[in-house]
Amino acid sequence: MPSAANNLPNAGSERAVERDRGSFLSHVITLASGAGVSEGIRVLGTLILARLIAPADFGFLALFVTVVSLVSVAGGARYELAIMLPEQDSDAANVAILAGLVALGIALVSGVAVFALRDPLTKFLGDPRIAGWLWSVPVVLFLSALGEVGRYWFGRTKTFRLVAIGKVSQSVGVLGAQLGLWALHVSGGMALIGGWLIGQGVWTGVMVGCMIAKNGRFIASSFDYSRMRELAIKHKAFPIYRTPYSFIANGSSQLIFIILRAFCGLDVIGLYLLANRAIYFPVSLFGSSMGQVFYQKAASEIKLPTLEPFVARLVRIQITFGVPVLIFFAFEAPLLFRTFLGARWQMAGSFAAWLAFAGFLYLLDAWLVRLFDVCGRQRLALILQIIGGGTSLAALSLALYFGKNAIWGIAAFTLSEVASSIVWLVFAYRIAGFGVRNLARIANDFAVAALPIACVDYLIHRFFSGWISCALMMIATVLGLAVLWRKNGAMLLRPTSTAAKFRRYWSDKPGPLHRSDSPAFYRAYANEIRNLFPNHDIGRILEIGCGDGAAFPYLDVPLQSYRGVDFSQHFLEAFRTRYPRVDLRCAEGSSYRETESHFDVIFSNEVIQHFDPSMLERHLYNARRMMHSSSVLILGSVPDSTHRRSFEMGAYSPVKERMVHRYWRHLKATIRQTLGLDYWGFWYTTDGIAAIANRHGFRIRIVPSELQPYRFHAVLSPDSSLSGSPAASDSARAAAVSLPPTGLQPSDHLPA
Repeated sequence: MPSAANNLPNAGSERAVERDRGSFLSHVITLASGAGVSEGIRVLGTLILARLIAPADFGFLALFVTVVSLVSVAGGARYELAIMLPEQDSDAANVAILAGLVALGIALVSGVAVFALRDPLTKFLGDPRIAGWLWSVPVVLFLSALGEVGRYWFGRTKTFRLVAIGKVSQSVGVLGAQLGLWALHVSGGMALIGGWLIGQGVWTGVMVGCMIAKNGRFIASSFDYSRMRELAIKHKAFPIYRTPYSFIANGSSQLIFIILRAFCGLDVIGLYLLANRAIYFPVSLFGSSMGQVFYQKAASEIKLPTLEPFVARLVRIQITFGVPVLIFFAFEAPLLFRTFLGARWQMAGSFAAWLAFAGFLYLLDAWLVRLFDVCGRQRLALILQIIGGGTSLAALSLALYFGKNAIWGIAAFTLSEVASSIVWLVFAYRIAGFGVRNLARIANDFAVAALPIACVDYLIHRFFSGWISCALMMIATVLGLAVLWRKNGAMLLRPTSTAAKFRRYWSDKPGPLHRSDSPAFYRAYANEIRNLFPNHDIGRILEIGCGDGAAFPYLDVPLQSYRGVDFSQHFLEAFRTRYPRVDLRCAEGSSYRETESHFDVIFSNEVIQHFDPSMLERHLYNARRMMHSSSVLILGSVPDSTHRRSFEMGAYSPVKERMVHRYWRHLKATIRQTLGLDYWGFWYTTDGIAAIANRHGFRIRIVPSELQPYRFHAVLSPDSSLSGSPAASDSARAAAVSLPPTGLQPSDHLPA
């Protein structure tokens, strides 16, 4: 049975630390949910604090966060990024320790720098109130670095739920502390900074505390000084290239506050800060979540041919369904800011309207940047960041100097950022070995999604204004999304066929992923099927979906009478290694048909769930023509759809979970089904199986599974009195043969 628990690390790695269960989508949902709650708290806090505290105080917060952010990227010399790369968990543990020690050293050096440069830096920033807060920079740098070590460690072990919990804890800590300090009559800017520092401490405490509680003993026992030195040298590209890259990347977003301070007042900085928060809400919600999960996926699949189609679909999905929302926000941001934050924040809406385009492109690049790390091209990433970041800041400075207008400066900055993001996308495709020409399809998707909606929205604003135009634009956006969903949704979110979907799913799996690999399990697993075999002498036996042969010895069937069929050549090679003389064929199960002879027993176990209804129809049609009058067809372990909700809520799990966890599991399963990304398969009712069987000339007997109560076995025998017999009319045969193709036809069968 394909389990949801694909918790094996890369092939050939030492599995020393337990991985959490889940697919790429479920991990992204977990992180996005945590980020969604976190950002929701931040939005709520912004709405409250914007009514209580002036824009100039937000500008003071922005200056302080700029200083901290510029130095915090050096925290662990970016060695924490290398935690994902070693094959052995013990090496990853040494990299984590290395990152923590380096962070401590850098924090001490930064303390000396603050002592020496505090007064000049205070004068440069133009606000004497910031001098006292600069002493907190070394502490924040060290705590932030430790938090990042924990975050990437949990990324390696797929414990993304703890990352989500840490994110929510941080937002709760920041907002609670800021409101608490304001209630204690601390001045606005001081309350904002103090609350931000407390929130950072809460996040680090959660990350490091959970890391120690979960894997602390393993990390401590793995410490090896000589090995740590070797790993420091092996991954030296991270401090040499990734640290300056991160500094410049962060600088391009943080130095904008200092440039604005040079040409404008603190109020403009505060307005820009809120505009920036509004734009990067969805970026933080989806981009960072996808980036962390994609890093783990790309590190293990960069050499597989399945990664490029995955990336292409993900980019096209973001464009297809993000562009209508982008156009709406670009037109309506000033109105939304004025309405929800007050009239003094209207200029922030104008900033946000421009920044939306840069934020959207950054949403595409935020996770693809991991390709540079996986491919060892950190130097190229550094060069691109220097050019792109420097160009954007230069465009901002020149526009402010000559234009004397903050909106013109933000517009120039945005256009430069958009151009840099496009260049990033091209280079990311090139260094990963993807087809750059495929980017033309992405550009076409953007044009198709953006131009019609932009034209409609422009016409609406020509004739209407205020909330009337906003309501009409919202309707146009929803209609645009509906049209795009109808046009591209099924194509982008679903594989081309069910067979292709499961072929892709099983392409990198080391085995069938049963709940247990013990002999006791396989014996019980095989006995349930073996007990369904007929009592008379059995000649030839055909198994559809034989896998790697782990259950074969427990079936107790003669080797010379057995033939196995599976679409995975990898599984068949493992089967043949165990039993060199076994008769195996590589073929897609529902399309397989033997024309030369008949079988006494044709059976499958936990395979029908991988057949959609059309494939099941084809399988029964083909099986009927490989059987004689006393043959038996066994559809083993079919998931019963009447038990599906109970199964998804953990009713059949040996581990009893809390009700909230059970409903969370059910919600994730529902989302996967809606998007067509549920690899668990198809669930059937006994009546549904019986109806299909009767159409193909079978009488049926249903046997409940004792091993898995949410499944049943269907035992089918030929019945010439039913409509689907071989003697049926030619039109009935034609209807069965003309079922939709699965991607492998009988002519595609590969000999053993």
